[in-house]
Amino acid sequence: MPFDLRGWLPFCLLLAPFIYSNDNSNYRAYEVLAVGITIAVLALLTPLRMRRQAEWFIVGGYALLLIIQQLALTYGSIRFGAQYALVMIFAFAPAWAVHSIQWRPQDFAISWDFAIRLASAFLLVNLVGSRLFGFGEIASGMQGQRYFGFLGDSISPILAFPLLYFLVRRQFLWVSAMGLGMLLTGGKAALVMLVVALCLMLLTKTPWLVRLASLPVFIFVGAFASPKIMALLGSPAVQYSWNTRLLSYELGWRLFLKSPVFGVGINQSMVNLAPQADALAGSRGMTRYWIVGQIHNAFIRTMAETGVLGLIALLSLCVLLSARAFVALERVQSTPSAAARGIIVAGSVWTIAFITTYQSVGWFEHGHPQLAWLLLISSTSYAASQLYRNQPTPKRWAPARQPPAMQRAG
Repeated sequence: MPFDLRGWLPFCLLLAPFIYSNDNSNYRAYEVLAVGITIAVLALLTPLRMRRQAEWFIVGGYALLLIIQQLALTYGSIRFGAQYALVMIFAFAPAWAVHSIQWRPQDFAISWDFAIRLASAFLLVNLVGSRLFGFGEIASGMQGQRYFGFLGDSISPILAFPLLYFLVRRQFLWVSAMGLGMLLTGGKAALVMLVVALCLMLLTKTPWLVRLASLPVFIFVGAFASPKIMALLGSPAVQYSWNTRLLSYELGWRLFLKSPVFGVGINQSMVNLAPQADALAGSRGMTRYWIVGQIHNAFIRTMAETGVLGLIALLSLCVLLSARAFVALERVQSTPSAAARGIIVAGSVWTIAFITTYQSVGWFEHGHPQLAWLLLISSTSYAASQLYRNQPTPKRWAPARQPPAMQRAG
């Protein structure tokens, strides 16, 4: 019997983003390229179902924009734009593999379940080890020490996915372990994202009319809670982060206005950003803020660096992934596998929550680990919903009816 890679590919796919998880790596572009090529080669060794995927039109158009953009820049380089575009394309290779491989229903959920557990264990060992032995990245904030180990501070929101997965599976020991990991990272934005995902998870079990009716409730709660939120933002523990983001948002908007069509260029938003933020903070009388090294929002940074055209590409990708997540959630009731249901529900609500609430970094760039995780998690949950939608669903147990001849008359 020939060796089948499909049982092992989930481990390769789920562990791949760890290779370039740390944002401070000087070789991240090469790492992304190597991972993308490796995954593509492994996928080609398995049975594939070649199909057109909407995201390839999006990423293809975005890659073309990165090249054309260089012609509009004063010191633009076609070579730089082409290299960036190539790496961006290969960053989508794992998602392409998940969508294209002809997975076997009998072992898809089992393989992914083991892969999620392995990745979760690796995450926990890294974070607990950083806390106990002081290795890797450790940040000091107003809320105390934050531990990231060798994976960097971009890992905070990723922990929410396995936590949600194990919650759906009702495996509360694993849930507690992932919760501990989130506490060690101290990510406030990741915690907000988790709360939103949990709310979405609760709504998945209600009819669509209930979901629609709940919208005014959320709006009312938000309006009622806004004064409390503003009061919280006034405390030193949060005000530093809040002011830092506000400064980066305004500077990003100013850069967008300088070149609204093509943007100022990839990575150019970070040039001299810190002294500009200091000057802006001085004019506003701000004293509590961190060093502003980047624009802390994917949409604003994309607007600043690639203009309206780049923003359209990002919004198109977000709409596509969100739509697929909603479709997957509609199909989850007909999924017989418990592990597959966990992947579908956790992956879908995580995707929607990440896109709508987690905008603390500019993750829409080549090789950003959060982009890699978003593509991988969203594609896996959607692929699971497609794979199992035609599978027979076990019926609930019910007493067998007696044959008509044995039923009592009258």
